[in-house]
Amino acid sequence: MSVKKFKFVSPGIFINEIDKSQIPSLGGDVGPVVVGRAQRGPFMRPVRVESFSEFVEVFGTPVPGAASNGDAWRDGSDTLAPTYAAYAAQAWLKNSSPLTFVRLAGHQDPAASAAGKAGWQTPGGVNSNKKVGSNAGAYGLFLRSAVPDRPAHAVVTFPDELKEFFQLALTASNPGGETTTTKVFTTSLDTGTAQRADGSYNIYWQGAENSMATNLKASLDVNFAAKNSTGGIAAHIPAASANVVNLHQEYVGSAGNTNINYRLAPSATITIVDYTDTLADGRTLVLQDATGTEHVFTIGTNNVSNGVWKNQTSNIVTATNLVNAINGKTAAAGKFWATNADKDGSASAIVEVFHQTFGTTGNNKTVVRTDGIADAGLTIENFAGGTDWAPIPASPGLDITGLQIDGNFVGGRGPANGCLAAVWYLKQGSEIRLSGTAHNGIKSTIQAGTNSVTHGSSMLTASVGALYQRSSNSTYNVLIDGEKYEFDFSRTSSKFIRKVFNTNPTKTNSTINSTTKNYWLGESFEGTVNRMITGSTDSEIVGFVAALNSGGSQLAPHADRRFGQQASRTGWFVSQDPRTNHTGFDAASTDYVTKLFRLESLDDGAWVQNNIKISIQDIKAPRNQFEKYGSFSVVLRDIRDTDNAPIIMESYTNCNLNPDSENYVARRIGDKFLRWNNVQRKYQEEGNYDNVSKFVRVIMSEDIDANGPDPLELVPFGTWGPLRYKGFTFVSGSTNENRSASRVFASSPVLWSTGYAATVNAGDALILDTNPARVPNSHNSRLPASVGIAAGKWADKQALAATKTNFTGSWVFPEIPLRVNATAGSTSAPTDAYFGADLTQLQETGGGNIFNEDVRDMLRGLPHGAVGGSSTPWDEGTYTEPMWHFTLDDLSGSAGQGATSQKQKTAVYVSGSRGRGVSYTAKGGTVLVKDDYTLSNGYEAVLDLGYDKFTTVLYGGHDGLDIAEREPFRNARLAEQNRAEADNYAFYSVKKAIDTAADAEYVEMDVLSVPGVWDSGITDHVINVCENRSDALAIIDLENDYVTKHESTDSVQTRIKTVDSAVSTLKNRAINSSYACAFYPWVQIRDTASDSGAGQLVWVPPSVAALGTFGSTQRNAELWFAPAGFNRGGLSEGSSGLRVVNVRQKLTAKERDKLYEANINPIASFPSEGIVIFGQKTLQVTKSALDRINVRRLLIYLKKQISRLSTQVLFDPNVQTTWNRFIALVEPFLGSVQARFGIQEYKLVLDDTTTTPDLIDQNVMYAKIFIKPTRTIEFIALDFVVASTGASFEDL
Repeated sequence: MSVKKFKFVSPGIFINEIDKSQIPSLGGDVGPVVVGRAQRGPFMRPVRVESFSEFVEVFGTPVPGAASNGDAWRDGSDTLAPTYAAYAAQAWLKNSSPLTFVRLAGHQDPAASAAGKAGWQTPGGVNSNKKVGSNAGAYGLFLRSAVPDRPAHAVVTFPDELKEFFQLALTASNPGGETTTTKVFTTSLDTGTAQRADGSYNIYWQGAENSMATNLKASLDVNFAAKNSTGGIAAHIPAASANVVNLHQEYVGSAGNTNINYRLAPSATITIVDYTDTLADGRTLVLQDATGTEHVFTIGTNNVSNGVWKNQTSNIVTATNLVNAINGKTAAAGKFWATNADKDGSASAIVEVFHQTFGTTGNNKTVVRTDGIADAGLTIENFAGGTDWAPIPASPGLDITGLQIDGNFVGGRGPANGCLAAVWYLKQGSEIRLSGTAHNGIKSTIQAGTNSVTHGSSMLTASVGALYQRSSNSTYNVLIDGEKYEFDFSRTSSKFIRKVFNTNPTKTNSTINSTTKNYWLGESFEGTVNRMITGSTDSEIVGFVAALNSGGSQLAPHADRRFGQQASRTGWFVSQDPRTNHTGFDAASTDYVTKLFRLESLDDGAWVQNNIKISIQDIKAPRNQFEKYGSFSVVLRDIRDTDNAPIIMESYTNCNLNPDSENYVARRIGDKFLRWNNVQRKYQEEGNYDNVSKFVRVIMSEDIDANGPDPLELVPFGTWGPLRYKGFTFVSGSTNENRSASRVFASSPVLWSTGYAATVNAGDALILDTNPARVPNSHNSRLPASVGIAAGKWADKQALAATKTNFTGSWVFPEIPLRVNATAGSTSAPTDAYFGADLTQLQETGGGNIFNEDVRDMLRGLPHGAVGGSSTPWDEGTYTEPMWHFTLDDLSGSAGQGATSQKQKTAVYVSGSRGRGVSYTAKGGTVLVKDDYTLSNGYEAVLDLGYDKFTTVLYGGHDGLDIAEREPFRNARLAEQNRAEADNYAFYSVKKAIDTAADAEYVEMDVLSVPGVWDSGITDHVINVCENRSDALAIIDLENDYVTKHESTDSVQTRIKTVDSAVSTLKNRAINSSYACAFYPWVQIRDTASDSGAGQLVWVPPSVAALGTFGSTQRNAELWFAPAGFNRGGLSEGSSGLRVVNVRQKLTAKERDKLYEANINPIASFPSEGIVIFGQKTLQVTKSALDRINVRRLLIYLKKQISRLSTQVLFDPNVQTTWNRFIALVEPFLGSVQARFGIQEYKLVLDDTTTTPDLIDQNVMYAKIFIKPTRTIEFIALDFVVASTGASFEDL
């Protein structure tokens, strides 16, 4: 007591209480680690939760096992079996806390073999056998309008020498049709394809028609090829017709059906009649051009290029000299051209002279002889015949002295409106066929495994074959292994595709199903079909089925998803185009936009992409000269919400791209992640900023992170979409001319038959090969000339000749649509609309403002082999492309027309608008009116209008699980391949999950359990981890207890094992460890927590109930009390935290004895007392105090807590004073445990007998703690003594 603390004014007694008996702080509670499956949440990393409500928030409620007739493809196959680990977490957290949970996912060893890959593929593998009926893999249904796509085309023919100089004007429209591009091509004597002084492009004139065709093609390819982003013309010379040039628009559809115009140069004719007649030196010939300038050509002794020409040995030579003189003096300057043109084949030599000025302006100029001498050896016709631009008539075509042009651009049809509609996954030996009416009556019958092909009215189309029409009632018909299915794509229909077909992959697994399906329906794109196909103005819809090949192998690798868990990501967020010049802008090119950052789900798997979308909003430009950086907000929204009512899950406002700012987007959200070190068996943390978000982290562009944006005002203005396969085109029929049209799409995949062989046999599967590298460089396909696309057939040559039904079509793979206008969905104001990804059904025929479920099928991770050439599974590769490249730079609308009302200021999105100069941001210098003030120019115009937000999605996440398994980590699967980690992804995954908690300095625990896993390899590893740490007790489940229906097709009676078999199996393992315990048998609980199965009865492993009693014992008594018996092990009384209602086996007394002798703790069922845990042994065979759970848990607790207390003297002087401090810390703690019946006696020795001088020299303080643990009462012996009447009890 310090007297100074008291103020003595008058006499009195002052009392203060000082408590020196306080027990030092022991640190936080520890709790168990539970490993297993859960509904959602972080994968494969320890996550600590403090309550069951927090567990549900992070990992979801326990799953009792969903009905097998649900949509497992979309909802997830791993929810079909109970999540035992989640029930174990509930059992513990209902009684105690905290708990650390490790959610299982599919990982694979870095050196995984083919057998050891995580993920899934179709049962039976992905077979390369190309016969129909022998193909395991993925098969896609492709639908489109029955009207073929056609690029507008024309044909230019050079049947003999071209004897007129001319100009050809070709016009191409851009995709949106807002602008057209015209390019002029001029035939001349200039070699090459360069641009001429008048702006036209040169076609080198040569006499031979095949040379003219080649030169025209060359000039088009260089100057106006299909690669031109604003529209273009592709030129093609068929192999068999070297004098023909086929011209094709780059874009299909009416926008390309423009005119071909021509005009002729004015010409004059000079005929050398007789070179011997008065053609004397000094005589002159004068050509007058359009400007009135005279060009003099003189006969002289030398033939030189300065206008002198020589009368020589023949008419032809003399004419040639004149041609050379004219061309040498004027052709290079573009005034005149001259050429020999012997029109009538006589010996006379004719010189054609052409004016440089095309059109009527050159028609009044003359060719004169200035010496005035009439010369019988020379005749002259003045200039005539030049024409101004005129369209070439479509029929019969224009014949310009040997040049034939077959019409204007005709036949265009589009744009492409075919799409992948659905995908079925087939087991080995199954087949899928379309059924119905073949398009245009071309039919074929394919017999699986044979080479017979028949054509006729009876039709059963295989996965090769003709296009098939939609039935009259707007349904489609498919035969799978002979069974017919009728379906449509209307969600409200009873024939909706997902209601008709099996969507549960686990039903194909014969290991867990006594009756199996041979297929499942995977992706279905009803939204895309309803948007592109159902809404088509064409009444007739056709389709075909083809195997999906992504280029990695010969057949169907789309069905090969064998890769480990991976995170989902957004595409790159990109900046605005900072240039003042919009010309050439391309939102897909980093020449115009800058990659800024992207978001990645914090944890692997598909949950984040299936539940969260990302919005960038409140985009602001720097407000003044002192603000150098713009700002924006990143908002995580519920994927199902609408722009009318956003549901915000997280929001990060006022972010920027300044690496030095507190609001730097990576600092605000976080960018750290864990990378697994497979050698050290632990995670290593990487990144700079702690993760604030629960769901995502930021991946910055390396350049932005290192240097900041350039220019500084860059803000996220757009984003790149999820990946999809590139589209493709096919051409039916076999003629070169028809096939050549497909070369317009040469950079896209093409539909081929399998094998790429010289011959195609009946039964060969039709595949979609998305590998452009395998597309031939020439127009000839790999298919023989007698077939169109497959042997049985799109249309064979004979059928085409009779019916003229060639079909050219292009298909795209589904994409998430982009919002096209600000008023869709009836937002309160147009500026409330988020442009970018539109996840609703608004753009469908009859669709509403609700979530489109097939979006989730578009977000799935594609096979790694399908990406091809990309460094990551999220970036564009050889065979894949982003669905879109969105940017606010492409917004346009009525506000640019001087509108003042809010309604008129409605923005629309059209891709490419900025490049075409029609977007808000492209209208540099244009005043945009907004109420009473003018808008900024450039990118700020869009923001000033209030369109400062857009939305995107995450994609590519993968759980790495085998979707054909209800229990992906079933025990028989864990034991496969001799448990070699490189050959067994399931075993590797569970072992890795356990190892994430193996480091005592990284994860604290006192119990470790993997509920439901009894595989000896895993349970041995669990025990080893606990022994190595020496601070945790393993609760393991036992083999030969109970096998659930999710692991076997056996009967219930067979799946319930016996006590003898369980005991024998455990004894054979020769486990002797006090760091493990086991219980028997399984128990039945009534689910009380799940979202959909509340009240359902569920069988759970005994480890679940045991863990619950550990928690309740620790809460209601002490952890060193035995978690058994009627007081603390009464499961019927709720000691486990769950409602236990039954046991899988009712044990007899003898069976309980057998179990307990084998150190297995029985769970007994008594008529009156109910279900109770009736034992508390560890698996230590050696007799000692540590063969009991309560003592082992006591020792774990004492070691952990005294270890924590010891840290208070660590690095202090090793002297008696410090020893006394240590004793003062530990003795009160031991006394407290003794007072609470943990130990009977204890002794602490720390003096110079323990810490000797030699230990002091080694910096060691050594103490001994002796304890006598309190034992439990497991056996009660009572003698009842019966005495005689009158006997004294004292004498007995």
